[in-house]
Amino acid sequence: MIKKNICELNDLPKELIFYGGADQARVIRPIIKSLGSDVCAVIDDTPNLASPFDDVAIFEGWDTFKPWLSGRRASNYGFVITIGNPFGHIRCKLHDFLVKQNLCPVSFADPSANIDSSVQIGPGAQIMRNAIVNVDSVLGKQCIINTGAIVEHDDILGDGVEIGPGAILCGRVRVDNFAWICSGATIKPRVSIGEYSVVGAGSVVIRNIEQRVIVAGVPTKIIKNVDEERIL
Repeated sequence: MIKKNICELNDLPKELIFYGGADQARVIRPIIKSLGSDVCAVIDDTPNLASPFDDVAIFEGWDTFKPWLSGRRASNYGFVITIGNPFGHIRCKLHDFLVKQNLCPVSFADPSANIDSSVQIGPGAQIMRNAIVNVDSVLGKQCIINTGAIVEHDDILGDGVEIGPGAILCGRVRVDNFAWICSGATIKPRVSIGEYSVVGAGSVVIRNIEQRVIVAGVPTKIIKNVDEERIL
């Protein structure tokens, strides 16, 4: 849902800070450039990680980045958490931390995406090329809707949810916080997916999925529980 203290969809500052220096950053940069913005710095907690861009510096963690920001006005910069799943909970924690540093979370959609005007979009949402988000759906904070994914009418996605490339959520589906629907999966209408749960690639979900499980198959079966380390 758009709120006054965040940047509205595709109303981006000229310069953005990416938190995350791997593949998600490389996917997102062309999109935000097409919207008139660009990345000015990358932060990543991974030691000795090379920048994903030849022309943009990478900083190892927030403490290393702080001196760069200290001589600048933080509110002039937006941020994008360029970290995919299974780390939706990490995206949300970083989101809250960066907001406290007076940085602005941005929500964006590739120009090729089709988003109904009734859709409620949370702060930090990322909607990729050729995605569809249909009437009266709700995207929570730090949701990622990947390339070609379809979120049909009246779907409700919690915080930190990721919908993989080509996945299809039929109408009135509910996906709880930090769940991950992998590429090519199909979710039957009116089905609920529990928090932290993972639906495997190419799976078909025909009944509700409990929280903190990994499911796969046609139709899906529980493969195992989600590792405790993933939700800490």
